Amino acid sequence: MPKRRPSVIDPLPDHSESPRDPDDPLAFLKGVGRALVEERRRCGLSQQQVAERIGIEPETVSRIETGVISPTLIRLRQFARVYGCSLQGLLGRTSDTLPDLAQRIAVELGPLPPTDQRHVAEQAMATAKYLQALRRNES
Repeated sequence: MPKRRPSVIDPLPDHSESPRDPDDPLAFLKGVGRALVEERRRCGLSQQQVAERIGIEPETVSRIETGVISPTLIRLRQFARVYGCSLQGLLGRTSDTLPDLAQRIAVELGPLPPTDQRHVAEQAMATAKYLQALRRNES
């Protein structure tokens, strides 16, 4: 039986019992790795191609993307240049702070026409209100 896709009104799992530690270095490295993979795929590049452009081994790209090794700031800047994105954009994806989340949403909304931007914003606000009500009813 195929899995049902969640709708907008399906409640999200409550992570309040076990919040992610924002200072957990392993979680941060994994987040940076996920952001690098997303950008590499968006650019349609292989790990081999990225490695050649930066001047490192493909294994190093793989280990950085999986969070096994920590990239230097200079190396992250090299990745950002290859992917045509900002360093802030890469690192901002690893953060769950409201300003970083808002920035990520703004980047995604940027290419959309104003009517679609408003629609997405209205849906996000409706979802937030729904979840607030849901949490109040749970308490």
